[in-house]
Amino acid sequence: MRKAKTMNHKEFAVEMNLLATGIKDSVDDLDNFMSILLSARIFCPVKTGALRDSIRLEKRGEHLVALVAGGPGFINPETGREVDYAVYVHEGTSRMPARPFLTQAIQREKLVVGKGILKETVEGI
Repeated sequence: MRKAKTMNHKEFAVEMNLLATGIKDSVDDLDNFMSILLSARIFCPVKTGALRDSIRLEKRGEHLVALVAGGPGFINPETGREVDYAVYVHEGTSRMPARPFLTQAIQREKLVVGKGILKETVEGI
């Protein structure tokens, strides 16, 4: 455990910049989001497994990570078609209730991920 120390406003500003940089670096590390990815795969309804297998983390820019399911490049082995139905499973339709597996995973794991990012940040500065 660190001892408390006094610092002037310039030293404090440097520490705050280090903290901001550390948080950004931690957010850029996709490993910090693996618990969300694994939970999404657990919550995902499974018929063929194609939708579950398409769930992934994607970098969407600087300091931005997205949890994504389906899309181009993911083929359902039973139908031979793209897994383009993730939004209908997640949000539901007039004939099928919503099964928000991505949202459930984020809600379940957000504190774990946040604590991990903060821990990595503090250890890094």
